[in-house]
Amino acid sequence: MKTTVITFAALSLSLTAFVSNPMVTEKTITTATSEQMAERVVSALRESSAEHYASLFPTVSDFHAVMEESAEIYGSSLQDAQSEFERTYHANLLPAVKASFESLLERGKEKGIDWKSIRYVGIELTENTSERFGAVPVTIVFASGAKEYRIKMDRAMVLDGQWKVSQFLKLV
Repeated sequence: MKTTVITFAALSLSLTAFVSNPMVTEKTITTATSEQMAERVVSALRESSAEHYASLFPTVSDFHAVMEESAEIYGSSLQDAQSEFERTYHANLLPAVKASFESLLERGKEKGIDWKSIRYVGIELTENTSERFGAVPVTIVFASGAKEYRIKMDRAMVLDGQWKVSQFLKLV
């Protein structure tokens, strides 16, 4: 019996060496509607949290799925392209998302917005997408005190039915 348990344990350890790590390394936040996405953006602004905002941005896995949908473009170099994209994502894209958010916070402070007290008002969509992968302009409306403000996001993304933010934000 003792030999069987030891053998089973050794076999289990050996098998785990060939299976990908089941730990989740990316935060995945489900945002099935544009309204949910907009409310979460306002929450990130209220908290002045670039990390919270960045968690609403597509993950590397999201982008890899888009690349796999267009695998014929990459041909046999899909894996290399995904690896290169992952490096670019972490080195350039994610920092740009956070910097854009921080810049928006600064512009708001200059206009007298008290970020801690803002409240969500609504979202304005000029178009919608029924595609599996798409990008649409959205305007998020929020209030600070008695005054309403708008944030224009040029390319909010819809990836496999989930709404994701972009790094292109403008306080209007």
